[in-house]
Amino acid sequence: MANQDNGNKENIGVWEKIRNVIGLVLLAAISYEMGLAHARSERSKGEYSALKAQYDRVLTESSALRAQYDQVLTAYSASKTQCAETLTEYAALKSQYDRIEARRTSPVINKPKPQP
Repeated sequence: MANQDNGNKENIGVWEKIRNVIGLVLLAAISYEMGLAHARSERSKGEYSALKAQYDRVLTESSALRAQYDQVLTAYSASKTQCAETLTEYAALKSQYDRIEARRTSPVINKPKPQP
């Protein structure tokens, strides 16, 4: 009987060793996977930081370009107003010229004076 008890203890000891080894293997596998996940997370954080910096640069450039666009638009509006004023002045001068030219070439004005 002592031999049988001794055999059961040996069997239990073997199964416990197998269970411990399996537990260690699972622990190692889980740790490895967690390490990979952490590395992926760190890489993602690095990529996010780089993209955030790039976004901030683009946003700054966009603001500068927007300010430049507003300046050009203001200059364009001023030029357009000046052009409209010039066209109005030109139309007034042209109509004045046409009236003067019409009087100058009118047959009534250029009619010869009767000789006494």
